[in-house]
This record gives sequence, C-alpha cells and structure tokens, in this order.
Amino acid sequence: MRTFLLGQLRRWPAGYRAARRVARAASGAWWSALRLAAAPSREVGPPFGSFSARRLVEDGTVAGRVIHPAGLTPPPATADSLRVRAELGQEKLGSWPVFWSRHREARLVGRSLALVDKQKRVCFESVYGPHCLRTDPATRFWTLPPAVRLEGPWTSVVSWWSDGFYHWFMDVLPRLALLGEFPPATRILVPPLTMPCQLETLDWLGVRERCVPTTATHLRVEDYFFSAPTAMTGGSDARAVEFLRASFLGRADTAAGTPRKIFVHRAGGRRGLVNEAEVLDLMTQRGWTVVNPAALPMARQVALFADAEAVCGVHGAGLVNLLWCRAGCRVFELAPSNYLNGVYEGLAALVGAQHQFLACEATPDFKAQVSLAALGKFLGD
Repeated sequence: MRTFLLGQLRRWPAGYRAARRVARAASGAWWSALRLAAAPSREVGPPFGSFSARRLVEDGTVAGRVIHPAGLTPPPATADSLRVRAELGQEKLGSWPVFWSRHREARLVGRSLALVDKQKRVCFESVYGPHCLRTDPATRFWTLPPAVRLEGPWTSVVSWWSDGFYHWFMDVLPRLALLGEFPPATRILVPPLTMPCQLETLDWLGVRERCVPTTATHLRVEDYFFSAPTAMTGGSDARAVEFLRASFLGRADTAAGTPRKIFVHRAGGRRGLVNEAEVLDLMTQRGWTVVNPAALPMARQVALFADAEAVCGVHGAGLVNLLWCRAGCRVFELAPSNYLNGVYEGLAALVGAQHQFLACEATPDFKAQVSLAALGKFLGD
C-alpha cells in the first residue's frame, strides 16, 4: 500500500516534494525532542550533536591521514540533464575529501555502525555529513543491546548505504582503498554477504579472509580505523570510479566474446518494463544483445560493458556496470517518469561515456511503459 500511494503521489512532483518535506519535518521534530530528553544519559536515547573525524586528524587530536584534502566537483550538468530533472541535487554532488582516523575504544552504534564518541556525539562523516546527519539509523534509536567487544585493530565498511549491488560498488568497496594505511592484521566489518559479486570482488582485492559479516547494532572496538566515505551516495564520485576501474577492469573475462550493443534486462522486482516482451523483441530486431547482468559472474559483466560500444537499459542497479565502459560508449537510459534519478548519468560522465535518457510513462510501482516508436527514434540506429 505504501509503495502504491508513493507511486500515485509521484505523478505530481510538486505535491510529492511538499508531502516529503512535511513528513521529514514532523519526523525530525520528534527525534529532536527525544535527543533533548535523553541528552544527559549516555546509555539511553540517540546521539546528541556531532563531531568531525577529519578535523580531529587535522588538529592532531587523533592519529590518521588526509590523503586528498579537497573534494572533486561533479561533471557539468545542463538544464535538461537527468541529474537536474530529477531534482535530487545530484548535479552538485562530487567526491569528498579522502581520509582515515584512528580511535581507541571506539563505540559503533545502529544498523549503520556509525562512530560515536564519549560525549555521545556521532561522527559527522560516518553518517554521510549534512545529508543524513538527522536521518541515519545511528541517530534514531532509543535503546541498544549490550555492546559486543572486538579486540585488536578493525575497520568497517558498514553504513546505511551498504545494501544492494549499486551500494556495494559505489559506497562499500571504495572505503577499502585505504587498507594499506592500516596494520596488516586489521579485520573488516562488512554487511551480510548475500550476493556472488561481494565474494568475487573481495577475493579480487585479496581481503575476503579478513572480512567479518555482521548485523550487530552496538560494538565497542579496541582499535578502530575509520575509513571515511568518499562521497554522498548517488553523487558523481570520481575517487570511487578511479579505484574500482584500477582494481577490477583487469579481471574481465572475454573468453566467450562480447557483443557491441547490449540491452540490460532488469528481471523481476520494481522499476522494470510493463511491455517487456515488446521492448526485448524490438531491441533484438535492431541487433542488440539482451543480457541480464545479475545472472552473470562479475568477470563476465566487466567484459561485456568494457567492450560495448552502446548500452541501453531501464534505470536499475545493473547500470552500475557503466563503471567499466570505455570513453565514447553510448548510453541510453529508460527512466520511469515517476522515478527520475541521475546517478547513472553522472557515472557515465566520469568514464567519458555519452549518456542520453528517455522519460517514459510509469506505473505506481515505477515500471516503465515504453513507447516503441519513441524508443526507435531515441536509439537512432
């Protein structure tokens, strides 16, 4: 029911945005009141206030290093680009400073395992800065289970944004780029490993044996090495793209050959296609090879996108494979009109691909109804 109502409201963007503002304001007021009520107690209620781990490193309060002190700006976006049309502020989101910090007897709380200090303040960077400072799960709890203690050196890539294929690549793995800065014995807290790509990529990085999947919501860590997120999720993160391409492009499996034009088939779930059979038939007739990335090993996914001259698909996690595309690759994204999101436009820009989008009529559950005539004109091949 919630999905249906949300989809219906998305048909009127102005009303949708207004309703979200009201809901967020009401929720924020409620949690602000709870913070005030629980502020004196360190064991009950959500964190009260925040601190910057980067500033602690810069002023010498804690050990650490700022590797890239200045953030990178996002690629330019035109007024009619998908990042602007989506009205999510993505045209303003670029890479952030890259740094790590060391914290003795650290406390990690909530489903996002955010860092909280002895004054009951949450680490600004561990909850993605200003974007989620009051909405991250680590800032919205009343009580927690007894803390589990972890001995020795640890780091974590768990956050509010660590579920699913897209977040694994863009929000989780980039935080492992700094492992060389930590002691060799440092173990890694990771979200539950439920996807083959997670095991494959951890093997490729040579760290799988050091990883400990967890669903814990309260930890006390003897020696914690905080590796900061490199950008707000959904932004254009050049640091992450650079690290991922350097780490994984060489793993491409081209043994079976690679087609030049691929259509990314999103099988099942939301944000698929209403008239899927007709669209797939049209694409096949025009010489496109239909692929379902979720059914393929990661090495094969890397190969397909690295060699493609053109990629087409409905908005969905499979398009995170644009990471591997060559400069000049043409990208055609089919965007449900009630779920506009410019994340893959930004990703395409970072690898030098040429992105276009076609806004399509959509159902309340965000499935795109694609006009075959419009699709044919859109592709222009």
